[in-house]
Amino acid sequence: MPKRDFNIPQPHKSNGWKIKIRGREYVEDPHISIIFKTTTWRFNIRDLKFMDISPDPSDIPDDVLEHIKKLENLAEYEKAWDEEYGKVNPVNKNYADELKKLEEESKDGQK
Repeated sequence: MPKRDFNIPQPHKSNGWKIKIRGREYVEDPHISIIFKTTTWRFNIRDLKFMDISPDPSDIPDDVLEHIKKLENLAEYEKAWDEEYGKVNPVNKNYADELKKLEEESKDGQK
């Protein structure tokens, strides 16, 4: 079974924040759900935009948004989405390849 729950920085995890890929969402654009208690925001992992006007995305703590937008986390979300829904609705962004390329460039720059 693909991973559906993802890490979130403290203290937010302890305060009730979660990042998930929910079930039966293959007909929608690829996205993660950012959940705080009973409130949910949907963040499109293909175009890196929020899918809804409400609830207001500015209510999400800045460090949670920064965490979500890190390339290594986007690669993890893409992999999980594609394992679950890739046959019918793949992300097609190749974040893992982008991450690998950046790591190689970083190593080359350190030589």
